[in-house]
Amino acid sequence: MKKSGGMRRSRRGFGIYIHRTLRRVKPNCQMSKKAMLVMDSFMHDVLQRVAEVAAQLVVIQKRKTLICQDIETAVKLLLSGELMLHAVSEGTKAYARYTGSTRV
Repeated sequence: MKKSGGMRRSRRGFGIYIHRTLRRVKPNCQMSKKAMLVMDSFMHDVLQRVAEVAAQLVVIQKRKTLICQDIETAVKLLLSGELMLHAVSEGTKAYARYTGSTRV
């Protein structure tokens, strides 16, 4: 008997972005499908952790709105060293590009 009525929850992957970044950094390097799945799982895990810590920061500060400083602080708490510095730098650049393009 076939089950019906349940909706499958699709999970968007980071594979295309991992592939683009790999091509930019190492043009002649390839990644196996299994390695791509591991990297995709890693990215989902990091994103989930950042979201959880940022949400906790909002609750602790008794606010109702998540702001960019919450995300930055969550990244600083979760990541360490050069990875943290690079993530904060790239996030700041992305936010500046976004706010610059949405201004009317």
